[in-house]
This record gives sequence, structure tokens and C-alpha cells, in this order.
Amino acid sequence: MSIIKPINYVVIASGHNLPSLVPLLDYRPQRVTLIVSDFIKQQTRERIEALIAKHLPQTQWVMLDLKKRSGDAISDITDWINQDFVPEYQSNATTYDWILNVTGGTKLLALLLETAVDWQEVHYKSLTSPLVQRWTYHNKQRQILSEKVINHIDTLDALSLYTDYTLTENNRIEDSPNAINIAEKIWQHYEQPADNIHQALSVVLQKEWSNSAHKTKELRLEIDLFKNYPEEEVLNWFSQLADLIPDSDICRLENKTLILPGNKLGSSKHDKLRKDWKKWISGIWLETLIHYWFEQQGIQVARNVKIKDQNRELDFVLLYQHNLHVIEVKNAPPHNKDMSDIIRQIKSVTEIGMLKNYLFISPYFEKVNQDNLQKIDDFKMNCKLNQIALIASKQQLIQKFQKN
Repeated sequence: MSIIKPINYVVIASGHNLPSLVPLLDYRPQRVTLIVSDFIKQQTRERIEALIAKHLPQTQWVMLDLKKRSGDAISDITDWINQDFVPEYQSNATTYDWILNVTGGTKLLALLLETAVDWQEVHYKSLTSPLVQRWTYHNKQRQILSEKVINHIDTLDALSLYTDYTLTENNRIEDSPNAINIAEKIWQHYEQPADNIHQALSVVLQKEWSNSAHKTKELRLEIDLFKNYPEEEVLNWFSQLADLIPDSDICRLENKTLILPGNKLGSSKHDKLRKDWKKWISGIWLETLIHYWFEQQGIQVARNVKIKDQNRELDFVLLYQHNLHVIEVKNAPPHNKDMSDIIRQIKSVTEIGMLKNYLFISPYFEKVNQDNLQKIDDFKMNCKLNQIALIASKQQLIQKFQKN
């Protein structure tokens, strides 16, 4: 009867470690040998160690350093294998079943390691497949094993391999029981080809809020500003927006004047709530709606992820097909800024694995530029050139990230 030995799992660190570490975490080895070189940043090593320590706190560690040797020079690799790796292997060969993951590192290093000693298993995982290719190497012979389906890891665990981050609090308006319903109605308003009361109100609010020459804590908008719409429709819609903050007079009606948050707000409790309402109406409503769409499909996402040292907050991050995807959400182009600023913002996050970028835009985004369709076409082409995929509907979003 064969005795099952504990596992020593060998991983070659690289610039993109997610495909290598997902199988490691799935196999839950008792010992890990991490092969690194001087080309791998110390921070990358620490992130690998932190992730494994989080999920496998009892696992022992050994780090073998290539140091100044080149992973593309056969003489350097051969010397290192004979002087450093083989002695480490031989001293533990009878204690552990040794598994080598050849996903990371140079092809030459992986090949020479595989043929240097006997391996209980050798693993390779492509960037997008959930399957790990497996084979044995014994007495200079390979034997193909069945593929193994590997479990997903958490999105934030995957992100932690590449960057430091914090999570910011959700906008408090999202706690309103009416938030999703109102967000759906805003989307429906923008889908209509004709102007509507919400679009008219948004135009007025954005103009007032961006007026740096006129600072005020509260805006007072006469209903006559919206005389193209039935008064009952105006009051009904305003009432629904005001109900996003129940038991508050932040949004209220005085005679026939709409009172709303202005552009001169401090740090008091009420002013912070006013700021949240402004941000939600200006665009976070769309994030609320997208998150709801994801939840309906059972798709897990991370929200409001602030990347340290890069002054950038990611609206949505998700791990899909074993790759990290980031979705930036824009209800409208930036006010008084060039649309290329959106692309610069999206591309500002660097060194996060094989990151794929998306921009979700609302129907209002294109409506704002109906008088300059060439500007929209140029922006779309610029996104394509910068490998930013555009999404403009619930259907496109779900089709792209639907669960397998």
C-alpha cells in the first residue's frame, strides 16, 4: 500500500504570478519552494508570500534565488540547478512528493528544471483557462495525466498580487430602499430619444454646480425653469429624488421653488449627505445600477477599490476567466475637460497583471455630444487604440461577463 506524502510545490516567480499561484492554492501544499531572481521585485516576493500565508498559514517556505544569473542563459541555469536546486531537492526527495509549476519564468528555465529531476507532477496553466495541464516526469519519461479544474480565487486576493489597495465606503444614497428603482428610471429616461425631465434637471444642476463664480450651500430652482414639462411630472420626479434621503429637508419644495444641494458644502453631517446626493445624481446612480445587474447574474465584483500611490479609484474590479478586469463607469463626459482625459485616467493604473480595461457609458454620454458626432467617433477610436473596450448596455455587460 502506497503512502501519501506531503506536497512540496515549486513555483517560478514572474511578472504575472496569478496563473501559477491559483493551482498552488488549490493543491494546498505543506511546503513551497519559490524560485526568484534579481529581476523580480522584492515587493512582488512579499505579495506572493502574503497571499500564501493568508490561505496556507501552516505551509513552510523555502526561497531559492537565481541572483544575477540569467533565466535565458543555459550555462547560468545549469550551474544554478546543479549547485542550488538539486541539493535542495535531494535532501527532501523522500519526505515530499515534488510538484513543479512551469507557468512562470522563462521557457528555458522551466524546461531545464523539468528534466533535472523526477517530478510527481508537472503543472502548466494558461492565462484564461480554468484547467491545469498535468504530467509526470520520471526516469526521463513523461506521462500525461488528466486535466484538473482549478477553483477561482477571490478578486481582491488576485489584485493583492500586483498592487496595494484600500476599499472606500459606498455612497450613502445607495442605502436608500429606493436607490435601485430610481437608478432604473434614470436609465430609462436616458434611453428615450426625446428630452425628458431628468435630463433637463441634470443639465441645470451640472451648470449650477460647476459655476465657481456663484457658490451657495443650497440651489433654488423655480419650477418655471422646466415649463416644457407638465408641473405634475416635475414635482413627481423631484419628490422621488428627494425621497432618496428620507426624513431630511436637504431636498424640499417651498411654494414653487425646488431646494437642492448647492456647490458650497462643508464637512458637517448634513453637508456630507448633500455631497453624497450630488455625486449619486451626477453619476454614481449608474454604478448602483451596474452593481445590481451583476448581483442579478450572481457575478461577484469588488467596488470602489483605491489603488495606493496612484491616486486612482477603480469603479469595478472582477476576476473573469482567471484574468483581472477593470470597469470604469461614466454617465457623461467630464465637464470642461477633454474626453481624452477619460482614457488617461483609465490607463493610469499600471503593473496590475494582464489587466483588461473597459469603459461603461450611459445613453446620456452620447446624447451630450449629438451636435458633434465626429467627436464621439474619434473618442471611440481612441479607446480602441488604447485597448479599452466600450460597453453601453446591460445586455453587452452581461454577455461579456456571463458565468460559464
